[in-house]
Amino acid sequence: TLFRSGLSKQPQIGKQLEGFYGLALIDQRQGKIDQAEANLQQARSLFQKTSSQSASQKQSLSLDITASELALAKGKNEEALQIAQATLRAYPQSYAAGAAMINADLALGRTNDAITWLKARTRLQPNEIVWWGLLSKAYDQAKNVPMRHFALGEKYALEGAWPSAIEQLKIARSAGGSDYYQGSSIDARLREMQRQYQDELKEQGKIPG
Repeated sequence: TLFRSGLSKQPQIGKQLEGFYGLALIDQRQGKIDQAEANLQQARSLFQKTSSQSASQKQSLSLDITASELALAKGKNEEALQIAQATLRAYPQSYAAGAAMINADLALGRTNDAITWLKARTRLQPNEIVWWGLLSKAYDQAKNVPMRHFALGEKYALEGAWPSAIEQLKIARSAGGSDYYQGSSIDARLREMQRQYQDELKEQGKIPG
C-alpha cells in the first residue's frame, strides 16, 4: 500500500517507528502474526536509534507488550511470559504488562500463579476493573465456580451495574464448592452490595428514603 511504501521515505525516525508499530498492530488485529512480527522488528530497530528518554520509555513498553502478545498468539507461551515478566519488572505500574503476564500464565496452565498475583493486585487496587475481569477468567480456568462469580460481581459493581453484580454474588453463594472463609466473604460482600444499591436508589429518588 501507499502507507507501507511511504514509510521508508519519511526522514524522521520517530514517524517511521510509529508507522511500523501501527502496521504491526493492524496485522495483529487481522491475525497476520508473522507480518506483525516483521513490522514490530522494524519498529524495534528504529527504536534503538532514538534518543528521547521519556518517549523511549513509553515506546519500549508498547513494543515489549506487543512482542509478548504476538508470542502468545504463535503459541510461544513461555517466551510470552518471559517478555511480560521482564516488562513488568521494568514498569511495575503498567496494567498492560500485568495483563500480558497473566494471559501468558493462563496459557501455560499456571493458574494458581495467576490467581495469587491477581488477588494481591485486587487488594492493592480494588477499584480497577481490569484485575477483577482477569481474576474471574483465572478462577474460571481453575474451575472455581463460586469465586469466578464473586470476581465477576466485583467487576460489574465497579461498572455500576448493581443488579448484575448482586446476581453474580447470589450465584456465587449458591454454587457450592467454596470453603468457609470464601463463603463468609461472599455473604458479607453480597449484603454490602445490596445496601450500596439501595442507597444509590434512594439518592436517585427511585425508592422512598
